[in-house]
Amino acid sequence: MEEVQLKCVSKFEHHHSTLIESRIFHDGKIRDFYCITIPGAKLLKLYSLQFPDLLNESPEPSVNFHFEDVEFDLPKGDAIETWLMSVSKIEGKAHGEVNIIFCSDEHLRQINVSYLDHDYYTDIITFPYDENSVYGDIFISSDRVRENAQNAKVSFEAELCRVMAHGILHLAGYDDQTPELKKAMSAKEDEHLKRCPIF
Repeated sequence: MEEVQLKCVSKFEHHHSTLIESRIFHDGKIRDFYCITIPGAKLLKLYSLQFPDLLNESPEPSVNFHFEDVEFDLPKGDAIETWLMSVSKIEGKAHGEVNIIFCSDEHLRQINVSYLDHDYYTDIITFPYDENSVYGDIFISSDRVRENAQNAKVSFEAELCRVMAHGILHLAGYDDQTPELKKAMSAKEDEHLKRCPIF
């Protein structure tokens, strides 16, 4: 069996929890990393694979789609990736590596409880890794998106694109913690959705 090395590379404060970022190096290549919240030592698997400030290189601009515990068809995946990267460009932000992880309601609720101290369902949680670029992981509950789409009387794909754009805007620095900010962010989503390849 090839040697696997676990290497702690940095730590930062995020939503009142201390997260330790660690990466697994396998055969000299970066395979994955995890965030451990202290206290409690709970483990969260995240998906970003590069730290430009540590590797002296910029992450490849990309949007990568992962399916954690759900399955569904994502139409026009390549076109959606191009569109989401264009959102970053229009917002004046460099686009790094973005991983969008689709999961169930319960999976995302557990992340919400364990890492944000919020015991409720949500459609999206973002983990930004760089204040100066769009770089991070976006967890999306496809269950919640499907229910919200039914309530709004829109297609699942349309609501999914809105939520993905919402995540990119969060990574670009937008916030929605007040009614005014939420309204402004929603307007930005509408603006970018006009160019979405799904429509």
